Amino acid sequence: MEDNLNQVLLFGSKQDTSVLVEKDNNVEEQESQEFGFDLSTSSPVEYETNSSVENETSTTTSEPTEDRKYRLHIGTQPGSYTSKPPSFAKTQKMHSQLASIVKIFINHLEVEHEVTDKPTFSKSTWGLEPYTGLILYGSHQMIMGIAALIGVALRQDAIGVFADHYPPHRVFTVKSRDPSLAKGQKALQLMDTIVRSHDNLCGQFDATGEYLEFHEFENSALSITTIQALENTIRRHGTHEPYEITESVSQSDLLEKKNYENAIKKANLEMYLDMINLTRASDKLYNKIESN
Repeated sequence: MEDNLNQVLLFGSKQDTSVLVEKDNNVEEQESQEFGFDLSTSSPVEYETNSSVENETSTTTSEPTEDRKYRLHIGTQPGSYTSKPPSFAKTQKMHSQLASIVKIFINHLEVEHEVTDKPTFSKSTWGLEPYTGLILYGSHQMIMGIAALIGVALRQDAIGVFADHYPPHRVFTVKSRDPSLAKGQKALQLMDTIVRSHDNLCGQFDATGEYLEFHEFENSALSITTIQALENTIRRHGTHEPYEITESVSQSDLLEKKNYENAIKKANLEMYLDMINLTRASDKLYNKIESN
């Protein structure tokens, strides 16, 4: 378990943040608005203070009192996506730009952290999307507050958090002697094959980018996922390359959207939330004026 925790996860490639204000002539105006508010349903201040969440906890486990090591899995494609998402290539580009700003934000907070600049992605029942792996060191309250701020800013339904005091879940690692089988289109096809047949699994790369991992985040006594079942799935779909499948354990929890506000308050990071709300309120109000 400690080996899993000590891996340095993958981070999107560096980008000059100025590219965010440049207009891509190849991207239609409609696509540039896809990440905006739904003006018919969203309130100007989406995360307005609500006293009913005061007693909610940010995780399902007790909070440690000492500083610890945490690993966050951060996607940038907005949760509960209602319109047609951009192509995966465009999503990768946008993710890289947004991940660069996340890195700048963490630097300003002066929190000890580790990142790399190698892109990666995950495949689950939610779809295929790039994600950022970020390791942070600090108190439980501060790390949860930072995770929640990132979740609010990027409109994520949840942020995955790994730490050694969280509940364990099973991980299946798929390895091959042929490095090309864990890269590009072949990796995408293999992930899709396994996740479609085993919808309780989430596929992603390991920290080295050389192997595929399939996490069973929602463990169940009724789960029938086994190494043999995965081998049968791969063979049944016409993939005959020699893969080695091993099983291990990792520890994680999910910080859900409903608990973001409480986590931010407990970390005393409300001023950042206020600025996010101000920006969104301004965007919504002026976009509404322009649309009339």
